[in-house]
Amino acid sequence: MEKKNINGYIIAYLAIAILFLLIKPWIFSSNWVTSHDFHSLLEIVQTFIAIGVGVISIMYFLVWHNLFYLLIGLGFSTAAGNDLIHGILSYVPLLADVNVDLSRFMPATYVLGKCCLASIIIAAPLLENLKPDIKKKGIKPAVIFSVSVFIASGSLTALAFFISLPQFIYPEKLISRPVDFFSAILFAIAFGLVFKRFLAKRDIFSGLILTSIMFNCGGQIYVSFSKQLFDSLFNLL
Repeated sequence: MEKKNINGYIIAYLAIAILFLLIKPWIFSSNWVTSHDFHSLLEIVQTFIAIGVGVISIMYFLVWHNLFYLLIGLGFSTAAGNDLIHGILSYVPLLADVNVDLSRFMPATYVLGKCCLASIIIAAPLLENLKPDIKKKGIKPAVIFSVSVFIASGSLTALAFFISLPQFIYPEKLISRPVDFFSAILFAIAFGLVFKRFLAKRDIFSGLILTSIMFNCGGQIYVSFSKQLFDSLFNLL
């Protein structure tokens, strides 16, 4: 990739950052309140997007036998499993007869997927240079790892039914959802590591992952100021 193309990517990322700044006043002044129906729909849509990215990443892994692609695939598989379970279970009528505190259940299951995705993306460039004997084992390890992560993330979300969850939203605080702000920090770290890889490899795949990271980071910064369930900040995904 030529230097001018790298500059083009950098300009594009700066444009995304500027976009977040431009829409900030409108988002923060909005009093629009959504419903569980709309939130569930958003989560289901996110599931299919994450599955698509995960499948593409695994396909790259099977071609190049590079752990970076496998871990990225696992990260988005985790996000897909979590978003699917979260989207289904956040549909309030399904929980009508279940003693679940939605004010804790929904933020917990939502931020779990974000933190897992950011953490795995951080691990991907750090572990990329490991050279496991993948070629002899073929597709089986990738399938087993992906399915295992998908099931594990969904199970952790479902576990929120049975354990006492801490408080996640503090309306009186400036940063009312500190765990979500923490996830934004994780995405910022992930962006730095993947951007370093992008400068070294100059590959389109890293550029696309950077775009995803930036949108996740910006969205989580907004969500960290969310004061209630289903407000405009919480549904800015």
